Amino acid sequence: MMIVICYLFITIYFSVYFWNRDYDIAKYWVEQKTKPFYGIFMNRTIFDGEGFGGQDFSNITIGMALFLYILSFNRRFQERIFFTRKYTGFMLGVALIETLNISRLLRGFFGRARPCHVMEGKEVFTHMLTFGPYNFDEALNHGSFPSGHTFSAMFLLTLAFISLRTKKTFFIFIMFLLSIAYGISMGTGRVMFGAHYPGDILWSIAFSIPITAWLYFKGFQIPDQEKGILKINYTPLEGRGIIINIINLKKSLWELYYSLLFIFFSMSIFTLFSGIKNTFLDFSYYWPFISLLGMVLSILFYSKLSRFKHEISE
Repeated sequence: MMIVICYLFITIYFSVYFWNRDYDIAKYWVEQKTKPFYGIFMNRTIFDGEGFGGQDFSNITIGMALFLYILSFNRRFQERIFFTRKYTGFMLGVALIETLNISRLLRGFFGRARPCHVMEGKEVFTHMLTFGPYNFDEALNHGSFPSGHTFSAMFLLTLAFISLRTKKTFFIFIMFLLSIAYGISMGTGRVMFGAHYPGDILWSIAFSIPITAWLYFKGFQIPDQEKGILKINYTPLEGRGIIINIINLKKSLWELYYSLLFIFFSMSIFTLFSGIKNTFLDFSYYWPFISLLGMVLSILFYSKLSRFKHEISE
């Protein structure tokens, strides 16, 4: 309870602090002709051909999780590394649900313009947690709130939650501190490039922590799997190596299937709230029906999530 209270206090305090300072801080960095090396490093990645950069720490971690996850299906390595399956499955689930899906849906919902576009006079400034000038399509590509790069950086928070199994308080504290510090570092680099406001970074971290915690404790139920309270009926794989019988795909890759169901569920929630938002801000006759559709789909996919968890457990 104390952790939750402190978390809420810090989030609210810095939200108030940055409320009227977002624009000035971002403007300062947009006007800087020369960017510090730190900012350049945090904004580049080997996938852009610019050399190793800050983004690649998350990319490497996701790649390693995917490699171990796939390797756990290989009969030669299955006995030795199958215990990692619950953790790598959780990590890939977070990457799909949070990094690739929820961050984009939030960006599309709020539609806040980036600082560089505001400074150029192309768009108007809006405060954090308020609705900006972009529609959904524009926000997916140009939206500022929240920061997708910071969401990606906060993926390393999965390692901090996995460290809870060690029950070593100091080690757990360091892991959480490092993962959050990495998220702040990535966000700071994005602010230096005029791509985001400090408030975007603050709320990317604020969203990431509870979502990852929920997926760890309730979604994938890692502590329950560790204790044997939740026992997953992994369907034996047929064939050699990592070749998977398509009939067994649903239960064999249950983490990915669950992640897809959760993505559809979150998209349904987004549809519901988008319909409500536009019903009041930009009314057209079809928005109430879209809200109703979102509600029906949300209930449908929530029930599917509940049933599926029951199907795969013993």
